[in-house]
Amino acid sequence: MIDKDAYLNNIYKYQVYVLISGFAFVGPLCNLFYLSADISFSKLSLIETASMVILVFFEVPTGALADIIGRKKSMSLGCCLMGCEYILIGAGYSFGFFIAAALIGGLGICLESGADDALLYDSLKKLNREGEFKKYLGQSNAVFKISAAISGVISAYIYSFDKSLVFYICGFLLIGLALYSLTLTETTSSGSLSVNNKNNKNLLMMIRQLIIKSYACLRNNRSLIWVILFAGILTTTARANTALLRTPILEVLLDDIFYLGIIIAFGLALSSIASWYAHQILNLVNEQYILLIYALGLSAVFIGIGCFNSLWIIAFILPMYILNAFQSVFFSDYCHRHFNSKQRGTLVSFQEAYRSFIGIFTLLGVGMMADTLGLHVSSAYLGGYLLAGAIVYLIFRLIKKSKKAEYKCLNLLNK
Repeated sequence: MIDKDAYLNNIYKYQVYVLISGFAFVGPLCNLFYLSADISFSKLSLIETASMVILVFFEVPTGALADIIGRKKSMSLGCCLMGCEYILIGAGYSFGFFIAAALIGGLGICLESGADDALLYDSLKKLNREGEFKKYLGQSNAVFKISAAISGVISAYIYSFDKSLVFYICGFLLIGLALYSLTLTETTSSGSLSVNNKNNKNLLMMIRQLIIKSYACLRNNRSLIWVILFAGILTTTARANTALLRTPILEVLLDDIFYLGIIIAFGLALSSIASWYAHQILNLVNEQYILLIYALGLSAVFIGIGCFNSLWIIAFILPMYILNAFQSVFFSDYCHRHFNSKQRGTLVSFQEAYRSFIGIFTLLGVGMMADTLGLHVSSAYLGGYLLAGAIVYLIFRLIKKSKKAEYKCLNLLNK
């Protein structure tokens, strides 16, 4: 018998979960901390890449593990490891410490990512309300961004007089969140299974079978694969621009790092509004063109950041928060609508592993560009590449649409 109250409580507990996650958000302060320790942009991209490598190799196995042992256990362990990452960052001022922290944090992200959204979607599905996922995801994203905005201002203030303290606070907050996530109700039938009651061989076999089934599911859905591929390229490029170019540019232009927190807070506030109403606005747009609009928007933002060497770049930075909000809600909803519940965590992990794999090349490429060409020129180049890619994609879509129309016309004539 389904305990509807327990799954209904999952929805509210999930929102509390993302609220606390937002308060533990460090944002661009992490990369500024690295740069303050005399880390070059190339080394900074290597630190980001170290986390990506872990995601590539462990994302899929940990996603399958979440489907087997339960999503809430996976979320709990992931939060704990991410908390340890922040504590390690605060404790160390060397490249070796930062690499070690990135590896631990990467494993934590593997365990947590996908498991949280999967638990929310399946909780709604148990209540026959999965159609509301886009709504609750958008609202939860809004809650996260509001708390992250508040955290951004407070963290920037703390960072201005003690660079390490903010990482210790967020680290212990994430460890507390790990304990809270265990109060959620599990949504998988296998979630009550304990790894201790199975021998390692059987567990590995279960993971292997689940991965094979999930791969077959993806392989048989070409439209889903194309969406994942295109979205992966766009989101990793956006992340590389934010992590390696945008934040250092703002740091140079601003008189005090505290103002960076204000800008981030304002951007997240706009993003939270966009997330809250995303389900309504996205219903008005043909989903086939959402990623294309996102690509064109990002290219305009990147070119604008590259062309201006003044605080006018804020006019280009703020729209990026809104674009990312809409894209995030659309992409997650689109994927979950095409995923099977029993393999949901594993399928999400395939998507994340691909994005991490692409992210390795985008981060390394942007890092080398920043060291050789400079921050502004690199941003403008990224915008140009995205614009060219979007135009090629649009031409491809128009040709494909034209061929379909021609094929229909020929069929009608033959009849």
